Amino acid sequence: MENRLFIQLAHKLVAYPQVYDLVQNLVGVKQVQGHMQPFLAHLENQLVLDVGSGTGLYRSVLPAEVDYIGLDLDPMKLVGLQERVQDRLGILLADATRICLQDKCVDVALCVFLGHHLTDEQVKALMRELARVVNGHLLFVEPLNRPQSKVSNLLWFYDRGSHPRTLSTWQSFLKRDFDIEEQQVFSIYHEYLLCWCKPKQIA
Repeated sequence: MENRLFIQLAHKLVAYPQVYDLVQNLVGVKQVQGHMQPFLAHLENQLVLDVGSGTGLYRSVLPAEVDYIGLDLDPMKLVGLQERVQDRLGILLADATRICLQDKCVDVALCVFLGHHLTDEQVKALMRELARVVNGHLLFVEPLNRPQSKVSNLLWFYDRGSHPRTLSTWQSFLKRDFDIEEQQVFSIYHEYLLCWCKPKQIA
C-alpha cells in the first residue's frame, strides 16, 4: 500500500515540466540524444513532428533550420515545450493514435519513449497514423523489457508507462507499416531500441 501511494505521488510530481525534465536527465536522456543526433543532423528546412513530445527535450537534437511540431496529450507538458522552444514551433494538443494532420505532410517524425505508455491496439493505431503522415522517415526509440536487469526493473517499477516490450515485439509492430533501414540496440540504465524507418510503399 505504501509503495503504491509513493508511486502515485511520484507520478504526480513528474507531471510538472521541470520535474519531468530533471528525471529524464537523471536517467540518461543526454546519452539517448547522442545516439539520435547522427540521424537528424542533416535536416534543413524540413518539417519534423515529435509525437509524445512532452516538454520538447529532443528539439535540441535537431538543426535550428527545421520547423518543429510538438504533439502531446498533456497540456502541462506543452506549456513546458512553449517555454523551451520559441522559434519555428507548432503545438498540437492531440492523441498520437489520431493525428490531426494531412497525409504525407511531415518530412520526419520522432517517436521517443511513447510506446510503452500505449496498449497493443493503441501502438498499432500509432504506427498506422505515423506511416500515413510521414513522407520521409521515422526515428523511433524505446526502452526494452529486460527482466534480468535489476536497475532496469527498478526504473520500470516507477515508470508511468505500463507496457514494457521486448525487441522482437517492437520489431513486429514497426514492420507492419515501416521498413527498418537502420537499427541500434544500446544500453544506459535500460537497454534501448533505436530504429530509422521509412513508411512502406502502398502497392
